[in-house]
Amino acid sequence: MSAPIPNDIRLVRASDLEQSRRPAKSTIDLTGRLAHFRGVATTTLAAVLTARMQAAGQTVAWISATEDVVYPPDLAAAGVDLRALDFVFATDALQAVRAAEHLLRSRAFALIIVDLEDGAGISDAAQGRLLRLARNGEVGVLCISHGDRPLRGSMISLRGLVSRERTAGGRYHVRVRITRDKQGGPGVRSGEDCYAPTGMR
Repeated sequence: MSAPIPNDIRLVRASDLEQSRRPAKSTIDLTGRLAHFRGVATTTLAAVLTARMQAAGQTVAWISATEDVVYPPDLAAAGVDLRALDFVFATDALQAVRAAEHLLRSRAFALIIVDLEDGAGISDAAQGRLLRLARNGEVGVLCISHGDRPLRGSMISLRGLVSRERTAGGRYHVRVRITRDKQGGPGVRSGEDCYAPTGMR
C-alpha cells in the first residue's frame, strides 16, 4: 500500500512537461541576415529560435562571450537539443566574432547565436565580414545582449527590443519590437509564447 501524497507537494502533469518542451513557432526569419536583439528575455527568445531550427533539422551554434554563461539545462527545458547544439566559449566580443566567422565559413550551420555583454562592440569591418558570410551561406547571425545599449554599426540589418510579460501557468509572452529593419520597416512586432525556465526569467 502506497503512502498518501502530502498536500504541500506541487503536482505536475506529465502532459504539461511534454508541452513545455515543444518549440514555439516563430515568425522571425534571420536567413542571410546580421541581427541584434537586446533587452530582457533575449536568451529565452534565442532558445526558442534554436529549438525551432533544430526541429526543422537544421544545425545551430551558440557562442557565449558573457560572464553569466547560459545554463544548458535551461536551454534543454526550453526545447533545445543539447546534443545537437555546438557551444563555443569566447573571452570577449572580438574572439566571439572570430569564432562566428570560422563557423560561417564551414557552411555547417543555419543559425549562429552570439551572446554578448551589454555595451560590447563589433567593428564595422567585422560586421561587414559577418554579413557577407551570412548572405553567401544563407545563414542567420543573431547577436543578443541583455541590457539597453544597442550594438553600434551600419551593417546590422535587423534590430529588435525584447520584452516580456507573465501569463498564466508560469509562462511568459516574449515580444519583439523591431526598431530597424532594412528589409521592412520599424515597429513590426512578433510575439512568442515561451516556456521560461527559472534561470532564463
